Amino acid sequence: ITRGFAHSARVVTAAALIMFFVFFAFVPEGSGMIKPIALGLATGIAFDAFLVRMTLGPALMALMGKAAWWMPRWLGKLLPDVDIEGKHLRDHLAEVAWAAEQHGAALSAQQLVAGADNDRLQPVTFAVPEGGVLLISGRATTRHILMATIAGRLAMVDGKAQVVGYSLGSDVNRVARRVAMVTLGGTERAASEPSFGGLLAERLRVTLPWHRAWRSRREAARWVQKVGSVLGIDLHRDQHFDEFSRVVRAVALASIALAERPAVVMIDCADALLDVADIEMFLNSVNALAPQATTLVIGTAAQPNVFSGFSRAITRLDLAPISSFAGVQEGTTR
Repeated sequence: ITRGFAHSARVVTAAALIMFFVFFAFVPEGSGMIKPIALGLATGIAFDAFLVRMTLGPALMALMGKAAWWMPRWLGKLLPDVDIEGKHLRDHLAEVAWAAEQHGAALSAQQLVAGADNDRLQPVTFAVPEGGVLLISGRATTRHILMATIAGRLAMVDGKAQVVGYSLGSDVNRVARRVAMVTLGGTERAASEPSFGGLLAERLRVTLPWHRAWRSRREAARWVQKVGSVLGIDLHRDQHFDEFSRVVRAVALASIALAERPAVVMIDCADALLDVADIEMFLNSVNALAPQATTLVIGTAAQPNVFSGFSRAITRLDLAPISSFAGVQEGTTR
């Protein structure tokens, strides 16, 4: 209330004085019919501006407290968000300018706060180059919240963040269209239908542009062959997930997100891969399947140290303790 009064007092005072003197000028010089009308308008302007708007209004708002800002939820949904002073536009331009300054960074955040207003996580700062890897470790719940926020599925609470040049504030819809997410938890209970190739073809059919959707089955067959080649095993499009080992299922599910060729792919292991050899095989397989321009975000329970032959720049983000983030960026880990 104090800040709003300080910003609006000058404008209200100037406008009130202008209108007051314009009307009051007709009192001494106007005709007999005009003088009482002009006096009433001048008096009303002064009463409204100085007594109602600048005295009674702020005083009543201060006395009512939070009740002064209450609005029924159903009414809030019906009323339009009228940005008369252009605050949203100024915020959008500031976010666009900040995102444009993040040269070479596919993902970057500055004091990004994820979560909800009443249960927010600590701020986190990081920068991931194009084609790099962001390794997020910690508890599954905090990983999911942060990854969903970066992917544009959850609104951020505070801070700045950009994904492939688009702000997570005002361009969140564009961010969501350029990020694919997959969670590997529960792969041991994967249904026998549809098959690996069938699921790939269906995902490609609904995500590819309309002029390429007719090639979804052919593209799915190519990806099945590619996954088998990377894993060194013989795969068929009609095989079901329950026929695969745990790590093969994880790579197969990750390949479905990679097949869309998004700018960023987020893969959360959801504690499904606990063996060091399985983690190494999974990470190296994803590294080989993903195009070099694709940025990877991988969530694990703990930070793995097995990156033999890994050619991508790695940024580590440890979410331990549970409600505190600490980002550390490093070069390529060998």
